Amino acid sequence: MTMNVTAVFDIGKTNKRFYLFDEDFNEVYRKTTRIKEIADDEGFPSEDIDLLALWIFKTYQQAQDLEQFTITHLNFTGYGAALVHLNNENEVVAPVYNYAKSLPKWLRKQFYKTYGSEDGIAINTGSPPAEMLNAGLQWYWLKYGKPKVFEKINQSLFLPQYASFLFTNKLEVDYTSLGYQTMLWDYPMNQYHHWVKAEGVDEKIPPITTTTRYHHIQKEGHWLKVGVGIQNSAAALFPYYYCSPEKFILLSTGTWSIAINPFDTYLLSEEEYKSNGCCYLRYDGGRIKANKLHLGNEFKLQLFELYQYFKKDYGLHRTLKFDDSIYKRLLNQPTPLFHMKSLYSPSGLLATAEETNLSKFMSFKEAYHRLIMELVEYQYRSIEEVIDYTKVKRIYVDGTFAKNEIFMKTLAAKFKNYEVYATVAPFATALGAALAVRLPVVKESFLKNKFKLKKYEGVIT
Repeated sequence: MTMNVTAVFDIGKTNKRFYLFDEDFNEVYRKTTRIKEIADDEGFPSEDIDLLALWIFKTYQQAQDLEQFTITHLNFTGYGAALVHLNNENEVVAPVYNYAKSLPKWLRKQFYKTYGSEDGIAINTGSPPAEMLNAGLQWYWLKYGKPKVFEKINQSLFLPQYASFLFTNKLEVDYTSLGYQTMLWDYPMNQYHHWVKAEGVDEKIPPITTTTRYHHIQKEGHWLKVGVGIQNSAAALFPYYYCSPEKFILLSTGTWSIAINPFDTYLLSEEEYKSNGCCYLRYDGGRIKANKLHLGNEFKLQLFELYQYFKKDYGLHRTLKFDDSIYKRLLNQPTPLFHMKSLYSPSGLLATAEETNLSKFMSFKEAYHRLIMELVEYQYRSIEEVIDYTKVKRIYVDGTFAKNEIFMKTLAAKFKNYEVYATVAPFATALGAALAVRLPVVKESFLKNKFKLKKYEGVIT
């Protein structure tokens, strides 16, 4: 007897992964590869879209040939700001330009001279200026920098929708890809920004659809439900939004620490924008508020100095446990002791030391506790920015800092009246894509079982 499974392609910028999940969403099969980048028409590294398509078809066929599985659902998730440009024959007519490319200065100057101030457009579109990461500006760049290429384009697809198109032959764009820092969507007007229409870019974007839509196709003798795809950050959020019994904030940590509130539907204010606020579109077209903090980057910079000063072997911090006595003692020193190098205070409410003086600490362990305490102060303000009016009482933390006991207990101490959970979700993105195409009825225990939730209590002082 064969097992019915959901297949998911998780297309990262570096790693490309393929998963099979059983009907209870347990991972039962995985394949991973890396595809070497090729040069675009300017010599800059870009996604080899032809080789990626070949890998997708080959990998799917190999999985379909496995006698123990029957694939009933298929979906896709991929990194943002990657556009696949197609002509009238649905052939790829341009490279998949790398979002790490910079826009020409003259182009930026021309754009803002024509359509208004940088801050004004960023606030309305929920998209802080980020060069080619603002995917909408890729079309603008092509129109004025490579007009012959622009003229060839009939429709452009975001990477998840292009992967879906390979199976369904349907041209569409989902809300999550459209709304992720693209500078395309006017949140106050709830439609494309006027620059998009003025430049004719909207004519090159296919119809918008909800992320949970699927197409019923026949593939080699059996029926298959194929999803439209979902942007990878939205896919990582989806399991929490779909399964959590309570309203929540998701704190996604790494180099950037992003506090996401899927329940804040108010428009982005000027104050929120200046405090690193941004907006995304939810899978159903609703608004999501988020706040970004360069916390992981700051942590690495400060940690390097700690190891140099105390002459310890790198890796010691990973073995440290939360010390209640150190924490309580350091609470009596409210003055900042670390000079932050890449952080600034959300809403201007926090000060930073003029310089870091590590001689004030008796040990590496004490200095490390204090560093985490000061970083958490910044994180606290960032999360407060997105809690706003919403009645959120739960915080999920995933990524790098979810594994850091000192960070988690210190954060829980700051949010005493909230439930604070660390999550372990090595394939949250793929799981989100699988849920989006299946939309099953799930029990309250789903998150706890799949993400190994660990609750942290506030420290009693």
